[in-house]
Amino acid sequence: MGVRFPLSPSAHKVFKLHGALLKMAKEDEKIDVLIRNSIALQKAVTMLALNLDKFTKETGNLLRFLSEAAKTFEEEEKARGGVAGAAISSDLVKKLDMLVEQNRAIAKGLVLLESYLKEKIESGSKTEFKF
Repeated sequence: MGVRFPLSPSAHKVFKLHGALLKMAKEDEKIDVLIRNSIALQKAVTMLALNLDKFTKETGNLLRFLSEAAKTFEEEEKARGGVAGAAISSDLVKKLDMLVEQNRAIAKGLVLLESYLKEKIESGSKTEFKF
């Protein structure tokens, strides 16, 4: 066993100060990591919002295109007077309507996902996302 020397009060203050500084440095590192993660998450949500907006615009363009195509197809079939064409065009219209409903459901889901992520960021939740 070694010999222990009593520390002066000033030495105790130095050791306490050193310990406090180390503790503050560790806390600062944690805060820096949290800030970096928060910024990265905000960037990801921003990109998601931008891509969702782009997707919505593209889907709208696609729906307008398909609607015009269906109208043109129907007008051409009426001009020809074909009965078989009417059955095909009504079948096409039904399929296009189903496609429109599916796209609406997808768009609603993406909007809900975006609002959920924004809510998590604003609340500062520490929930870990696993995909």
